[in-house]
Amino acid sequence: MRFPFSITLIVVIVYLSLFTPPKIEIVENILGFDKLVHAGMYLGLALIIKWELFGHPRTIAAWRNAPKVNKYALLWLTLILPMVIGSVMELVQAHLTNNRGGDLYDGIANIVGVGISYFIFRQTANTTNNKNYVRTT
Repeated sequence: MRFPFSITLIVVIVYLSLFTPPKIEIVENILGFDKLVHAGMYLGLALIIKWELFGHPRTIAAWRNAPKVNKYALLWLTLILPMVIGSVMELVQAHLTNNRGGDLYDGIANIVGVGISYFIFRQTANTTNNKNYVRTT
């Protein structure tokens, strides 16, 4: 399997998005905690996808050296796919569940987490002196 950690994390995110969470009063009183959790889940998902795709964030030059088709595939896998998953989960919560409600701001937090992953990956790639490559196995 090519992306075992990514697939596992997607399954965990889907489960966490659909089950009824326990009421934890301390957590509920922390303003914005829910949004931090959403951003963190999708930050983690995007970074795991990047890690499994690249092996290690070697450099953004891998994008420049890859054929155009690969650039779009990398963009899809590392940025757009996690954003789509996050948005779809919010729609599912809003329209297909009785125990959860979709929230526009949760969707925005998901997208922000993915965006942060891009900057972390880019910063890590720019400071790494190792050989540039995209992992193929």
